[in-house]
Amino acid sequence: MLRKILATALVITALGSCTIASAAVRHWQQCGAKGENQLYFDLNSLQRLNDVLVVQEKEDKSKTDAKGIRGAIFSREYNFKKNQYRTVSKQLYNAQGKILITNKKVEPWQKITAQSQAASQMEFLLASSRLQGPWTQVKNIGTLAVKYYNPATLKETKKNVLEVWEKLEMNKVTNQTKTVVSFVRYDVAKETATTLYTCEYNAKGELLTAKADIDNWGAKDDSYGEYIGKELKQKLQKK
Repeated sequence: MLRKILATALVITALGSCTIASAAVRHWQQCGAKGENQLYFDLNSLQRLNDVLVVQEKEDKSKTDAKGIRGAIFSREYNFKKNQYRTVSKQLYNAQGKILITNKKVEPWQKITAQSQAASQMEFLLASSRLQGPWTQVKNIGTLAVKYYNPATLKETKKNVLEVWEKLEMNKVTNQTKTVVSFVRYDVAKETATTLYTCEYNAKGELLTAKADIDNWGAKDDSYGEYIGKELKQKLQKK
């Protein structure tokens, strides 16, 4: 992955942020639009608890309505295994960001259908949560980056074939990217690897891209020393 970042410029979706008055420190990251309204989620509130994502989301209207409402903040839970979500509270705010109404009614779970806006939102949030780890350092990639793996995801799917989520932390921002989190399959016996999915983040921890990124590579053409199949096999044997 490091060789791809350094060799090519990345096409990155511009993401913004917005701040409204609140007692809590929030990091609003734009994640889409609903008609003329802008959608955000609070990166600082995002938590992954087993199969459930907990997060605060915001819908900011293009205009203030007749009641003085400019937008709403929702506290939501997404169960990405069951493809459903629910709203556990809702706050309405005015143009100055002041909370006018708070509703703490927990709504029933709603099914998320394929290709829907809720499905896209859940995928975005899930990719954003990948950065949280936990992470264990494996090795330094020269002076360019540091390689980590997520021990909770490491498993042997068949003899000498490992799958894992790993993280590449760049020492310097390259093409706006500071961190790359990838899902990789290692064939330790053949010393080959296949990157199956990649998420890229900027220095603020904001998700830039998330995509299925099939890349076949291995120890023989690994000029930067990223291959960690043998190291992961050793760690798995020590469990």
